[in-house]
Amino acid sequence: MSILANRQPELLKVSNLTGGYGKIPILFGIDLSVGENEFVGILGHNGMGKTTLLRTMMGHLRATGGAVAYQGQDITGWKPERCARAGIGYVPQGRQIFPALSVLENLQIAAVNNAEEGLIDRLLEDFPRLKPLLDRRGGVLSGGEQQLLALARCLAASPKLILLDEPTEGIQPSIIEVIQERLTHFKTAYGISFVLVEQNLEFIRGLSDRVMVMQKGQIAQELSPEAIAEPNLIEEFAGL
Repeated sequence: MSILANRQPELLKVSNLTGGYGKIPILFGIDLSVGENEFVGILGHNGMGKTTLLRTMMGHLRATGGAVAYQGQDITGWKPERCARAGIGYVPQGRQIFPALSVLENLQIAAVNNAEEGLIDRLLEDFPRLKPLLDRRGGVLSGGEQQLLALARCLAASPKLILLDEPTEGIQPSIIEVIQERLTHFKTAYGISFVLVEQNLEFIRGLSDRVMVMQKGQIAQELSPEAIAEPNLIEEFAGL
């Protein structure tokens, strides 16, 4: 059966997207779609353009061609804050929390534009491991705790789509299991869609509805999660 058979209505559509850094081209005609309540994984060697793709979709980098549409609206060229207000969340590689602020202060800043009553309490219910850390500065948290805080900060804006860049990098296995369980919960309970850039094959396979393989700034192939367990395909398309 085709991977396309049970796809949900499109939430995000990327068409012939090109971009890069200054005069250095990185993306060469990317076509990508994400359905409502769908988890799309992206695999590839380092330097293939995965992070550049996320940053261009989020508006941190300027697209030089093509288009990005969200909920049917052309958002190409929107600034990151406008994308965030529209419902797109972004958790970058390295997490980028406020290290000098406490966990609670990080959450309060993230929630400043959300009028939902009891939002901080809900976030702490979703991330119970943060509850005993509320007074601790972000910079002294472990890598796994910082990643949970980064996810909680992203959820504070009530996004419909979240772009995740290498969320398991440098994190101990027990926290990776927590992150995987939480992401599954957010997709099921809140109907959030995800685009996940990741090198951990078990992690991406356990979460993704579809997996896109990037090579040299292009989508080389779309695979089912089951297919990425085949060693020959991984060696050919991801080198992992």
